[in-house]
Amino acid sequence: MSCGCCDIRECLADAGLTAEEIEEFLRLEAQKNVCGQLKILARRRETLLDAVHEAESKLRCLDYIAYKLRSGEEL
Repeated sequence: MSCGCCDIRECLADAGLTAEEIEEFLRLEAQKNVCGQLKILARRRETLLDAVHEAESKLRCLDYIAYKLRSGEEL
């Protein structure tokens, strides 16, 4: 994903915003409502970050089991 030169709609969709969120973002753009746009982006960022943390937790579990297996310890 590269958002350097693509259409803003495409970039927002690539970031996981819904069609409704994209339309709201663009409506706020037309109104020059940067604060509203930033709120939309912050909500999506928070959702993505929550997913990252959940994935990290799952990775820690897998790593722990792999460590136990490699060290010959009982699970």
